[in-house]
Amino acid sequence: MQGLAQPNTKTESSNKYGEGGTKTTTVETDAQLRKVVTIEIKDKDGFVRERNVWKKDLQNKWSVEAEQKDKAGRISFTQIIRFDENNKIVYQECDAYIKGKWDNKTVYKRDSAGGMTVQYQDHNMPDQKGNLDSDQAHHRDETYKPQIQKLENEVLPSLDPIPGCGPVEKLNKKSSDNCQPQADLFIGYNYINRDYAPDRIGMNGFAGSFTWYFRGSTGTTFGVRLAANTGTHKNGDEKISLQSYRAGPVLKFNTDGEITPMAFILVGIGRDEFKIYDTKTTGSSFCASAGGNIDWFFSDRVGARLSVEALVTMFNDETQWNFIGSTGIVYRFGCKKSK
Repeated sequence: MQGLAQPNTKTESSNKYGEGGTKTTTVETDAQLRKVVTIEIKDKDGFVRERNVWKKDLQNKWSVEAEQKDKAGRISFTQIIRFDENNKIVYQECDAYIKGKWDNKTVYKRDSAGGMTVQYQDHNMPDQKGNLDSDQAHHRDETYKPQIQKLENEVLPSLDPIPGCGPVEKLNKKSSDNCQPQADLFIGYNYINRDYAPDRIGMNGFAGSFTWYFRGSTGTTFGVRLAANTGTHKNGDEKISLQSYRAGPVLKFNTDGEITPMAFILVGIGRDEFKIYDTKTTGSSFCASAGGNIDWFFSDRVGARLSVEALVTMFNDETQWNFIGSTGIVYRFGCKKSK
């Protein structure tokens, strides 16, 4: 058997995944004498973020298998497309891996009228009217007009745009974009740097909060939070305790993202306790806090929270400035339509 020609490889700069990335194109002929064009796009760290393998058969029909990866190297999007001799799609299949599961598989087949019959499978995305569909077929009277890109005297159909499957940013808008969590519950550990004249002392304890969201958009959401913090400091036979119970408004940003920052202002009641041997004294005061937290969700419902806030108390008719840092697990639940 006659040997195959050596691959022709070309590497150039690409900023698709940030400055400093590269795009490598390899043109070769496989054992079945098909033209094969492989395009790999890497980020600045050298990780392959996108790989498209184009094949042209002996009837001059193209097909492509494409995949995209996230920053961690996990495949987040795949698609298979077959074209006719005029570079029109005759078959297309795509799937997206969103927050821990493959759940947006879509299959397109061209019908005799030239439109695309669309079959959703395990598809949790809203249709054109905003309704959530599952295992339903739809018909679109549209004609695909492919853009073209020239490559080493070959003409490839473009992957962007493609009906329904792309660009990927649109596919990644899941049902949760139209059905935002209604509330969240946080439980964790906190450290209190307390103003305890004439010194400052460190206190370890627990933090908890419940937040209810009542107004939102794709960018911000307003809510109300109930929060509690406790701290204890021991020094020999002495035991100093502090509890605070507060409520107030919360402003949440980037409601569609996995990383969600928030800002809040809370007011309430603080309780102080000092105990040595069998003697115990207690006191109460007004307290207020202001701060922010960042939530990182590694699944649809469960995430981690990091919070920092300044807490003002007024025990013994004096003002104390305290600082609280907390971290723990946050769980979100419920559903509401975004504005």
